[in-house]
Amino acid sequence: MIIDYIKKILKNLSSRLSDHQITYLMFLCKNRYLPQLKEPRSFNEKINYIKLYNRNPLREDVADRLKVREYIEQLSSRCKLPKIYWHGTNFNIRVWNNLPNEFVIKANHGSSMTLIVDKENYKFHDVYEIVNNWLKQDYSSFLREWIYKNLNKYLIVEEKLQVNGEIPPDFKFFVLNGEVELVQVDLDRFGNHKRNLYTKDFELLDAKLKYPSTTNIKKPLGYSKAVEIAEELSVDFDFIRVDLYLVNDKIYFGELTNTPENGFGKFSPKSLDFELGEKMPNKIIH
Repeated sequence: MIIDYIKKILKNLSSRLSDHQITYLMFLCKNRYLPQLKEPRSFNEKINYIKLYNRNPLREDVADRLKVREYIEQLSSRCKLPKIYWHGTNFNIRVWNNLPNEFVIKANHGSSMTLIVDKENYKFHDVYEIVNNWLKQDYSSFLREWIYKNLNKYLIVEEKLQVNGEIPPDFKFFVLNGEVELVQVDLDRFGNHKRNLYTKDFELLDAKLKYPSTTNIKKPLGYSKAVEIAEELSVDFDFIRVDLYLVNDKIYFGELTNTPENGFGKFSPKSLDFELGEKMPNKIIH
């Protein structure tokens, strides 16, 4: 595809291009309109403003998978944290043998480095090869995500959350100025990935963001509580995405996301990108 070809060219040229140049070209390829990065209007433009011009150190802290847990505990006693089985850099056979049959392993220093493991389907060396490749990556280098640049490179193993034996939907609350303005629900994220978009009142929107939508789902037990928790956890930011799991009557913390889809998440219709942008400050300071 032409987009993949352009991305390959940009990757080869990345060391010679500035952060602004890389961002501008990638934005144009992904979102298909000319961005205004210094005077942002749309949601995605403002996310890229965070990447280019916002240097709030708290954003770096909450991206760290261990530091953020302390932060969450201070802000909300109603949000549960998944159990940690292990964290470190030396993922060896002894660590493997001490882990339960099912778990989730993640890398600290970037996005999209998550593996759900069932020991019946994975051997130690399979997982070892995957996670050690993660540790070699500089996730921040190509797309210049400063938030990840100085994060410690380590792995963290957490409990696998389940509802009726399945991975629960991932509820992602877009919180702008302390108010939930959009709810993204990811279903079957590690299989046939679908994504629905909802209003704060859980009304399904006729809209898409990167992945195809699917049939409406029933508003889950504890949804209103999850909205309240998301707004509690956003208190220090003009914008943050709060990712939560609703497991029966419990709300579990997933992560705080500074730059969803790296600011290249294509909305359909495009008007939703600009509608969200209007609800955000022109310049993201916090």
